[in-house]
Amino acid sequence: MKQVLFAADSASVPLVQAWSESFLPDLGGIKLGYEFFYANGRDRVQELARVIQAGGSKVFLDLKLYDIPNTLVGATFSLASFPADWVTFHLSSGPKAMKQMEEARIQEQAGWNWVGVSVLTSFSDTEYSDWQGSKETTTDLISRWIEGALKAGIGTFVCSAQELPVLASRFPDAKWIVPGIRLASDAPGDQVRVQTPVEAFLLGADWIVMGRSLTGREAGRAKQDLLASLSE
Repeated sequence: MKQVLFAADSASVPLVQAWSESFLPDLGGIKLGYEFFYANGRDRVQELARVIQAGGSKVFLDLKLYDIPNTLVGATFSLASFPADWVTFHLSSGPKAMKQMEEARIQEQAGWNWVGVSVLTSFSDTEYSDWQGSKETTTDLISRWIEGALKAGIGTFVCSAQELPVLASRFPDAKWIVPGIRLASDAPGDQVRVQTPVEAFLLGADWIVMGRSLTGREAGRAKQDLLASLSE
C-alpha cells in the first residue's frame, strides 16, 4: 500500500490530521490540494507537511499551477522551500514555462519535483476533444505535452489509467501518478475516466491517488477494502 496516496480533500485541519493519523504510514503519503491550502494558508499546511515527511510519508502538493512563464517562475521561487515531494502544474502551460520552471526549481535547490497534470479525470475523451475544438485524441494530446515536458527535464506526470498503457509504452522512463481510482463497489462520482487500484497498477501506475473511496469509509475498513482490492 506504500504506492497509494490518499487525497485529503477537506478544508478542516482536525479532519485532515485525523485522516493522516489513521492512514499513515500504512499508505505511502498524502495529497494536499488547494481546498486545504487556501483555507489554512501556507504556514499551517507547511507545518502539517513537515510532520508527515518526518514520519516517512510522502507529500503530494496538488496546486495545479497554471499561468504565464514569468508568474510560474515566481511561484517556483515562492514554493522552493516547501516540504513536499511533488508539486503539480498544468502541462498545458507550454514548453517555455516548463523549461523556465524546471530551471528555477534546480536553481533554488527545491526538495521536490514537478509533476505535470494532463487532462482532468472529470472529462471523457470525447468531451475534452469537443471542448478544445480538436480531433486529436486525449492520448495524443497528452503525448505531445509530455514530449515537451521531458525536453524541459520534467519526468513525472498525472494521467488517468485509461490512457496509461499507450503513454507508458511511448515514454518508458517517465513516472506516473494516477488519480480517478475507485474501489469496484464505489460509484465514480464526478470522475469519468476511472479504474480500480489493481487495474491502475497493472496498467503501469507508479503511484495512485484515492480520495472518497478511502476517506468516505471508516479508516480500518477502508484499509481492509483496499488490501482486498489489491489482492484481486
